Amino acid sequence: MKKNYSKHLWILIVISTLIRVILAATTELGNDEVYYRLYALYPDWSHFDHPPMIGWMMWIFSLGLTFTSELAFRMSPIVFAAINTFLIFQIGKEIKNERTGWFAALLYTASVYAFIIAGTFIMPDAPQSLFWLLSLWILTRVFSEKYNFEQQKKYLLLAGLFIGLAFISKYTSIFLWLGAGLYILFFDRKWLKTKELWISGIITIICMLPVLIWNLQNDFISFTFHAERVDSQGTPFRIDYLLTEIAGEFLYNNPVNFILLFIVVVAFLRKKIFIDRHMGRLLLCVGMPVILLFWFFACFRSTLPHWSGPAFVSLIPLCAAWLDEKQQSQRLFNTWNTLGLSLIFVGLSLAVFHIHTGLIFPDKIHTEAEDLGEYDFSLDLYGWHQAGKGFGEIRQKAIANGEMPAVAPIVSYRWFPAANQDYYIAEPNNTHVLVIGDLERIHKFAWINQARGGFQEGMDMWYVTSSHDFSPPQDHFSEYFETIGEPVMIPIYRCGKVVENFFVYQLHNLKQLPKDNLIN
Repeated sequence: MKKNYSKHLWILIVISTLIRVILAATTELGNDEVYYRLYALYPDWSHFDHPPMIGWMMWIFSLGLTFTSELAFRMSPIVFAAINTFLIFQIGKEIKNERTGWFAALLYTASVYAFIIAGTFIMPDAPQSLFWLLSLWILTRVFSEKYNFEQQKKYLLLAGLFIGLAFISKYTSIFLWLGAGLYILFFDRKWLKTKELWISGIITIICMLPVLIWNLQNDFISFTFHAERVDSQGTPFRIDYLLTEIAGEFLYNNPVNFILLFIVVVAFLRKKIFIDRHMGRLLLCVGMPVILLFWFFACFRSTLPHWSGPAFVSLIPLCAAWLDEKQQSQRLFNTWNTLGLSLIFVGLSLAVFHIHTGLIFPDKIHTEAEDLGEYDFSLDLYGWHQAGKGFGEIRQKAIANGEMPAVAPIVSYRWFPAANQDYYIAEPNNTHVLVIGDLERIHKFAWINQARGGFQEGMDMWYVTSSHDFSPPQDHFSEYFETIGEPVMIPIYRCGKVVENFFVYQLHNLKQLPKDNLIN
């Protein structure tokens, strides 16, 4: 009996979406998430770190910042992940059949990158993944023999639009044109003679204009920042960086998916036919060069495994086609899918359990108040609500005693934990955060400082640090303030046990104004 894969797809989408909603609603925002939230609060044509799309999407899905909970800010990634599951199904269906699409949807759901990083958390990868998959879906139609040439040319124009939207989500989306260009150069050169190819490129450039103009106005600071992160000139070969990158990709994409992917790539290169050769070549051209490029960067510089996430996602339909070829039965799940889904479910369950209990990887090394919880990664996502409440009590007491003015803001020295403090500590207590430091450390706060009125001589300010990432104010601000008071400690409890401490300092009389980091 033929399976109704579309029906099962919608069940998969509903269940996975509900899981992401629960996770988003019950977990505090991480360092990157609270920072990207500032893109919605202070929208611009682009930003120091990334293009503007994630900020625009947060603003839209929070109904113009009417709702500002963790779930509200995370709604766009959750919705996009549901759409992406449908899109990866459509790509699999396009290149082979419905069962290939179903297997692709299962592999996508099993990916930590797709399910969590781009599918639950507030990251530029969230809108990028949506427009990346839309681009890939359209590109499969552009180069498929199922469609006549006139249809293909219209699809190519649409691909240019989606690639442009992907670019203003995250810069690495330009690799979509790299993949399409490689395919055209090696396998389908007739496109070089068509005006549609060049018009499609122009459409992408038009979409890029806001980012290009912003960078032009700001001395191309964003492009320079990212170029320096992967610049290998004059740096020695680092095998530890490369192995860390590969290990991160192994975990982020799910070990099962990672192993399957390279088995399938080798099988295709050895001409084990399980997919139309045009489609297989296209997927390889989009995915493999990006993976290899980031492996090269990782030989010299420290990289982050999620940077290559879209490339791995691009190869999922190829893996799904191989699974379809190998499976003779009509079972909905095969061994690879079952293992992958089981692994992400167990891993996610353990991570959530530890975040809320701290029982799996307790930090038994540090017991001093200033370094308690230093090695507990879960504290990035826990304790901030308690810190905000504790700060509010300290602040109100200091205001009542005349020790601090009600208008005193919080000062920080780096974009994190400044962004965490802005959302969880400052905002609930009707104050704000300003940041002192070099542009490379404070990022978008250089612009936010100006929007919030900047610094004035004589200001009193608060400083907050935690034992998870302890850094006393004397290390950063002794030259700026006349006096720095003794800290008041806020213990953070988890399951009745103190797992972290926050320290609140009073900084009095700003005697030296920090430099203005803005270029324009």
